[in-house]
Amino acid sequence: MFDMPPDQAVIVQFAGYGDQHFRNGERDLAPLERLHLDIEGTLSVEGTGVMDGHELAVDGSTGSLFLYGPDARALFDSISSILDSSSITRGGTAFLFFGDVNDEATPVEALPLGVTH
Repeated sequence: MFDMPPDQAVIVQFAGYGDQHFRNGERDLAPLERLHLDIEGTLSVEGTGVMDGHELAVDGSTGSLFLYGPDARALFDSISSILDSSSITRGGTAFLFFGDVNDEATPVEALPLGVTH
């Protein structure tokens, strides 16, 4: 873990979760929870950052994953294969914040998921 708050982030945005996993009034969150655990496990082994959580719209139309660490590029690189291969995030976008996510001057790189980087 980090002794001080990490200063970089990766925020992953994705769409269509509900179309894939909500059926007949049932909201299946297990695939998202598995993805969350897969990412956390990799981050634990790689030591590149932490997963702070995820958000999902009530209807499943959009969602986000929030990850933080000292180096956004290393953080992304450690989990990019998971994101690229997951049916949840494939087609989404990873935003790499090279500084404070709340600072408009922070450089941000947007990377499409499900393509070769």
